[in-house]
Amino acid sequence: MDYRKLTSETIDFLRFPLIIGVIFIHSYSLCGQFYESNDLSGRGPFYYIATLFSDVLATVAVPIFFFISGYLFFRNIDVFDHSAYLDKIRKRFKSLVIPYLFWNLAVVGFYLLIGRIPALSAFVNGYSPGVQDILVGRIGADGTNYFPAAYQFWFIRDLIVCVFISPVLYLIIRKTRHIGLILLGVGWFLGYSIPYIGTKGFSLVSMFFFSCGGWFCFQKKELIAVFEDLRFFAWIYPLIALADLVTKGETYNLYIHNLGILSGVMFCFLLSAVLIRRYNFRMLPFLSAASFFVFAIHEPWLLTILKKFIFASIAPRSEAMMIAIYFLTVFFVALLSVAIYRLMKRCFPSITRLISGGR
Repeated sequence: MDYRKLTSETIDFLRFPLIIGVIFIHSYSLCGQFYESNDLSGRGPFYYIATLFSDVLATVAVPIFFFISGYLFFRNIDVFDHSAYLDKIRKRFKSLVIPYLFWNLAVVGFYLLIGRIPALSAFVNGYSPGVQDILVGRIGADGTNYFPAAYQFWFIRDLIVCVFISPVLYLIIRKTRHIGLILLGVGWFLGYSIPYIGTKGFSLVSMFFFSCGGWFCFQKKELIAVFEDLRFFAWIYPLIALADLVTKGETYNLYIHNLGILSGVMFCFLLSAVLIRRYNFRMLPFLSAASFFVFAIHEPWLLTILKKFIFASIAPRSEAMMIAIYFLTVFFVALLSVAIYRLMKRCFPSITRLISGGR
């Protein structure tokens, strides 16, 4: 069996579903705010369904993206020397830095423009982003709210940091006999952050999973083959996810949740590999290519605006309506994002490629 080919096909297959997971995460935060402010708070059907999809299942998406990024970054590198590093920096500048700057500048400009229009100023709730929101993010009262203006781009910001410090991560992967990688993993699992800089791009979740992806490359191991050897841990993921759901709010839930992420990463890869190998499932190349654009445009351009419009127009008062809005919003945001991407590709292919990182 050609595991290398299967791994590449699995990565392509996963891109778009994982982006849908990101939309689910952000959809829950907006629905939850309305839910709690309209006497619907409590652990009813909406709470369990939305928590399961957004705060349990979908949370494997970002770690998998960091994992894939590390795997692709270090793949085909035998010696990570100065020239290899500069070549990677040049390529990632086009695929990460340019889109990061564009979308954050677009959000800053959007909020500044809307804030000066009286009829629309209430939409921004007094939020006035500046340069600091493009680079790292606004500091909250507790000193931990470091999100860029386009807040989902904290993932890209942290990925840029991983690329920048990749020589250090390379040394951790190759020279510490797994000890460095284990320490990163333990720190992430226990919920620690790096003092002073742990919320400004140097996150343990990014460095750990990015390094894990690189570890597979340097060990000359194929992802699917290794995960098949660990398939018991992968296939019990549904049980761990259920335990994660029912223990939300407990002090020990973090450890169950992170255990679920470790198991869920393998589960997603193995399930996708089974669908590809046994049932010949394939993701449409267009959807895989659209993934970055969907990630970039879904917030605040579509999801926030759509949610505000729906809640202002319908004002749901039942659990059933909240559940329907929750799923339909994700569906329509994904559909609109893909449609806009298709239109942009047709009308402005060069610009679309630039702001999508060359994708």
